[in-house]
Amino acid sequence: MPNGRIHDHPFTDLIVYGLHPFPADIEKLVLEIRRHDPYGVVEFGQDAFDWERGQHLDDARRRLGQKLEDLRSKTLKK
Repeated sequence: MPNGRIHDHPFTDLIVYGLHPFPADIEKLVLEIRRHDPYGVVEFGQDAFDWERGQHLDDARRRLGQKLEDLRSKTLKK
């Protein structure tokens, strides 16, 4: 169970500790999603461990990109 310590979860490592567990483009998407919605990456929590290991990165780019588009779309409708 994640407890917020360093190396506990890749998102915590990136967001809280400033580490770089993901490729730069995925990191950028994660941070941009968080700017729009602080909890926007929660649905990807388990997947982040695969991404940290370099697995399923094309799928990550697609899914994170879609999430960001959805969030931007909601922002424009307000």
